[in-house]
Amino acid sequence: MIRKRAKTPRLIALVLAAAVVGVGFQVLKGDGTDALRYVLGNLAAPWLVIPFVGGRAVRSPARGALVGAVLAIVSLMAFYAALEARTHSLSVHVTSNYLLFCTAGAVAGAVVGCIASLSRRPELWWLTLCLPALFVLEPVAAFGVAFSGGRTPTNDVVWAVELALGIIGVAFICRRRSRSARSPSSALPLS
Repeated sequence: MIRKRAKTPRLIALVLAAAVVGVGFQVLKGDGTDALRYVLGNLAAPWLVIPFVGGRAVRSPARGALVGAVLAIVSLMAFYAALEARTHSLSVHVTSNYLLFCTAGAVAGAVVGCIASLSRRPELWWLTLCLPALFVLEPVAAFGVAFSGGRTPTNDVVWAVELALGIIGVAFICRRRSRSARSPSSALPLS
């Protein structure tokens, strides 16, 4: 029972961090008039960092999924609450979009949280690569869609930076892993 209580402050901090991330993304996105801010505010992969961190905070994959889903929902609800506070407009169409994105976010958060929890196991260390892989895969998919139309220099720059961050993340984790394999006293990445 003591271990559960020790985790409670960390989980509360993660919920608060998720809310801050949601509001932060709304502030970053702004009113949609600045193309760069709009593209940055619509990136999907960064939203999954908090569910991943939350999943790493628990040992059970089921709890990782639950924590990931809750953190994703909290982030999205904070994002939409900040949007409503800024625009003062609530419509049925917008509300149905909120429900759609919150449902998708809950599913994605649950999957990422479960994977993150499993990645704590030494034999499944490679699952930590899933988070930076999302930063690689989103721009790759976006470039593919963009070739069919809607490609802008702003999007290209943002996607290139996101792709670079993902590649750097993969390299960092692999390097940490190779060091820990050589030195048994070294900690596994993201432990």
